[in-house]
Amino acid sequence: MNPIPAGNPINLTVLFKDVNNSPTDPSSGIAIQVKAPDGTLSTFTYPSTVSKIATGTYVASMEVSDVGRYWAVGYGTLANGFQVTSDDAFQDVSASRVV
Repeated sequence: MNPIPAGNPINLTVLFKDVNNSPTDPSSGIAIQVKAPDGTLSTFTYPSTVSKIATGTYVASMEVSDVGRYWAVGYGTLANGFQVTSDDAFQDVSASRVV
């Protein structure tokens, strides 16, 4: 994945899967937690700050200024009450090339 220059928005996309490894949508409590390079945690929730782009696939967008790796993981609750988490996602942010 190519680094995004600092000062630009990044999209952190997570994918939820069921026990058969197929994409699935949590029925409630959908959130994406992002860890910034300095360790700060931010939580984005669906539908206010998280968008669904396909079955099981959700994205949180944010403006970033810190250089480093941003990690994300999704959380949600299935219709049967079980908690589900996504695989980890990340986006690297590099120093801006603007002079």
